[in-house]
Amino acid sequence: MIIAVSTFLLLSGCGSEPAPAPPAEPAAVKAPDGPPGADGPEAIPVPEFEVSADPTVVARGSRVFETRGCGACHQFGSRLVGPDLAGVTTRRTPKWIARQVLFPERMTREDPVAKQLFAELMVQMTNQRVDPSEIGPLVSFLATHP
Repeated sequence: MIIAVSTFLLLSGCGSEPAPAPPAEPAAVKAPDGPPGADGPEAIPVPEFEVSADPTVVARGSRVFETRGCGACHQFGSRLVGPDLAGVTTRRTPKWIARQVLFPERMTREDPVAKQLFAELMVQMTNQRVDPSEIGPLVSFLATHP
């Protein structure tokens, strides 16, 4: 009897109006939530930037990936010299990625996740001199590879 009543309540809802549709997903990619410090050490500066799904921004990020030689060490879907970048924006926050790209040596010294990656891979990420204005497009491009 209790099961029948609870099933009836679930199916009948709370009124005659249909439930509102969930809000549409925003165009920007949502950053993963993480524990405190998930963005990396706050002492390492990171510029303000936006992660966008805009095809023009993503294409610019793809060019940054190509021209800075990121593909020499990273691939999507397999590990090369550096970690596999498929789904990196679900494992790391955009700010963490920005800090790692802009200041890889400092991150290896100061960030526990970067230290662990260095210990596992035994290769220091090279500073590719990515301009801070290129970070938003680059992270936007990375976000297109879940």
